[in-house]
Amino acid sequence: MPYGYTEFLESGIKTECKRVREFFFSDAYINWHGTNEHFTVEEYIRANCEYPREWGGEIQRIEKTGDIFIVVVHVYTCDRSSSFHVVPFMQVRDSKILSLDEYWGDNGAVPQWRLEQQIGADDLQYSLWGIIKKQGKSEALN
Repeated sequence: MPYGYTEFLESGIKTECKRVREFFFSDAYINWHGTNEHFTVEEYIRANCEYPREWGGEIQRIEKTGDIFIVVVHVYTCDRSSSFHVVPFMQVRDSKILSLDEYWGDNGAVPQWRLEQQIGADDLQYSLWGIIKKQGKSEALN
């Protein structure tokens, strides 16, 4: 990608609208599968840049297979009232995005039924990201 995939994701989080356009082919498309929406590049930029809140976030994991980049990103509103994990699948050719499929999930509390069963752990140290951070490898993701 022209500035690298991390720069694209950071530009999106910071809603740097003019810069985001540089990462796409003009005829690229974007799908948000959770809401069954299909966007052109211009519609995608508009949807992100006209959102009524400011965003923050961090890239937690990046994988590449062929011409597809798969990324895990923790995204949140700057006032921390909303938090999400998004997993974009970016098909890339000649350092630009051909297609982008994003899967969004709301972050929330552990459901009561699992708390009652006392299964799982509500602790960052057991997540992949927590393990990577504990080992001091977070820089390897950039």
